[in-house]
Amino acid sequence: MKISIILSAIYTVLPLSVFSETVYTGDVISGHKVISKLDISDLPSNSLTKLWLRMTKSHVGQHLHVPILVAKGASDGKRIVFNSGIHGDELNGIRVVQR
Repeated sequence: MKISIILSAIYTVLPLSVFSETVYTGDVISGHKVISKLDISDLPSNSLTKLWLRMTKSHVGQHLHVPILVAKGASDGKRIVFNSGIHGDELNGIRVVQR
């Protein structure tokens, strides 16, 4: 399940085509919009955007959500991704995908 959540997050956040766009679900959690797909170019420059990413459903049919923070600079440049976890084995999937 952890691998599927990680892969879902990676495929959702990375723009896979030129025509991709951020998809808002219409939901709001803790004052922040919920998305199911993210295209960084849709976000305003020189800003910090807080969102919730809707993931797969749990075994009881409830959507899981992951908090997303996007800090976008004033001009184009290199990108960096920060990822965190509570348990050591949660980060292994990221290294596998990188290989």
